[in-house]
Amino acid sequence: FAALAPDLDLVLKQVVPGVRHQGASHGVGAAVIAGCVALAIFRGLGWRAPGRPALAVGAAWLSHIALDYLNRDMTPPIGLMEGRRRCGLK
Repeated sequence: FAALAPDLDLVLKQVVPGVRHQGASHGVGAAVIAGCVALAIFRGLGWRAPGRPALAVGAAWLSHIALDYLNRDMTPPIGLMEGRRRCGLK
């Protein structure tokens, strides 16, 4: 779920005006916040090593951001592949 969570802004933008896709939820700060929230939840549940699953949540969130950056999406930040195309590199 954590890897898909950054795209929840697609749902939110249908309800809240001004929310845009790949906005704040697609930043490194959002991944850090997600990891910290997960850490608090796992600590509250009494897990012996809450840092491990919390790190996994943050890493999953970051993987979504990294894959979005590498694809050919025309919304900012424009991915690496589009930058290569614009420079004449295929």
